[in-house]
Amino acid sequence: ELGISPGSLKPIHRLDASTSGLMLFGRDKRSARYYCQLLQNMRVQKSYLTIVEGRLGKKHLTCRGNIKKTSKKSYVVSAGGQSAKTIVCPLELFAEHTFCEVSIVHGRKHQIRAHLAHAGFPILADTLYGAKEQAFLAQPLLHAAKLEIRPKKGPSRTFEAPLPTKFQEILKELRQSDKRE
Repeated sequence: ELGISPGSLKPIHRLDASTSGLMLFGRDKRSARYYCQLLQNMRVQKSYLTIVEGRLGKKHLTCRGNIKKTSKKSYVVSAGGQSAKTIVCPLELFAEHTFCEVSIVHGRKHQIRAHLAHAGFPILADTLYGAKEQAFLAQPLLHAAKLEIRPKKGPSRTFEAPLPTKFQEILKELRQSDKRE
């Protein structure tokens, strides 16, 4: 028990509605301002896990491109948007998919989804961004797995969220499917 009422918590950043995982909150306005400053000064590192369509290869991929809203629901990489950088590191390669860790330098709405789709690797089940529909999966497979907070003074703190059960099941199936082929 932290002695905090849920109504007093202030969100520091956002996650897309379909993204699972960690989110940072301040206990009050003062702590919220502090963490927002850390985020703006790039002292909070967010890492995500995802499975994309296609084989990414063994080297990391750096996606640079402005993110621009095109409709009520989607965004594209376009010259007229806000600058963004996404770094994608393959963790496991499968026959037709890649399990990846993704880090973002800027936090733009739909940044990871738009950058990966633009690079030709849409997130599994992310039909809004060109992925094939998956009967077994209702939403894109994107998980906010790790948050590292590096204040100017004091030690860094790292928080991790385990993969959701459905994500683990899909990884297991991909691994078993690769062994059968």
